Amino acid sequence: MLATAKIKVPEGVLSQSLENETILLNMDSGLFFGLTPVASRIWALLAAGHTPLEVHRMLLEEYRVDPAVLEQDLEDLLRRLAEKGLIQYVDAA
Repeated sequence: MLATAKIKVPEGVLSQSLENETILLNMDSGLFFGLTPVASRIWALLAAGHTPLEVHRMLLEEYRVDPAVLEQDLEDLLRRLAEKGLIQYVDAA
């Protein structure tokens, strides 16, 4: 189930969009992480303050995708970003 908590980008994480992809850099660990075009869209929505649940709803309107597949892919991306210190959950709902 997707979180309704806000997500923030830690201070030491930088992002740069290149065409329709995004590169993330965790300055604390030196880790680089590349995002695909769809993951870049997710990143932009999260950075704008949307919760994962809101992002899911918005992407369903933008893309032709099965809701369950999108939910799983979104959860997987968020888990990987959190494990690498690229995002943090800030308030549980």
